[in-house]
Amino acid sequence: MIARSLNEPWILSFVLNNLGEVARTQGLYDLARTYYEECIGLLGATGDRGDMARFVHSLGYLAQHAGDLDRAESQFRESLKLFRRLGNRRGIAESLAGLAGLKARGGHTQWGTTLLGAVESLLQSTGGAWWPADRVEVERNRQMMQSALSPEEFGAAWGAGTEMNIDQALQFAADGP
Repeated sequence: MIARSLNEPWILSFVLNNLGEVARTQGLYDLARTYYEECIGLLGATGDRGDMARFVHSLGYLAQHAGDLDRAESQFRESLKLFRRLGNRRGIAESLAGLAGLKARGGHTQWGTTLLGAVESLLQSTGGAWWPADRVEVERNRQMMQSALSPEEFGAAWGAGTEMNIDQALQFAADGP
């Protein structure tokens, strides 16, 4: 790989992250983990907190897919803490979306739907869009929520979320289901 020959940790971590994102969207979770963990090792030396938070978040989805729900929650909450310190609203939204899907899959579908509604509203307010690998996860979770709830239940939970501001969404997530 050309990026390795440049001997620039940030550039190499960027390339490896993108490879991890592609692997994750294809369901190649072990390969994605290999890429993400190498990224974390590279960035540890640079002190780059923004990308570190992103990799911690991505590892949350991998833990979820592996069935390690406690680890997934820990990863999503750690990435949320890191993104909050950075004031990164998009990253906050990504971390909250991970928690929403995780909790919905764990039987708290209405709670997860409310939080995902808040997160969608938050992301739109930043003018942002989901990264491709996260979009796959969010869409999968949204479909699961819609199929688990009646249209009325889904609409009410989603609508309650869209009414939340960022502080309310963070408090809602902190309080848990």
